[in-house]
Amino acid sequence: MARHSKNPSWKSLAALLCALVLGGGIGLACSDGERCRLDPLCDSGDYGAECDSSEECISNFCCKSHNCGEGMCTVSCKNDMECPPDMLCEREVCFFVCASDNDCGPGQECTHGNTICEYD
Repeated sequence: MARHSKNPSWKSLAALLCALVLGGGIGLACSDGERCRLDPLCDSGDYGAECDSSEECISNFCCKSHNCGEGMCTVSCKNDMECPPDMLCEREVCFFVCASDNDCGPGQECTHGNTICEYD
C-alpha cells in the first residue's frame, strides 16, 4: 500500500490552505470538494466525502464499491464529460484526477497510469 511522500503536491497545499482559511473564518470561499478530496471525513456530502447512503451526498450518489472505499460521494458517469472538473470516469464512476499519490486522500492511490485516485 503506497503512502504519501514528504513532498506534498501543489493540490495538496491548496487543499490545506483552503482548510486553514475555512477553519480560520477568514471568509474566502473554498470548494468543499477540494477539502473532501484530501479529507474524506469532511462531513459536507461533497465529492470525495465518506458516505453510507446516497442521501448523505449532494450528488445523491454514494459509490459503495471497493474502489470507493466502501462509501464515497461522487457522480455516476458513462464518460469523462459527465464528471465534474478535476474528475474522470472509470467503471461508470467519477474519481478525482491525480499525477501522484500526493494528490489523493488517505487510503487512496493514484492508479491507472497515474490518472485517478482510488482506494486500494
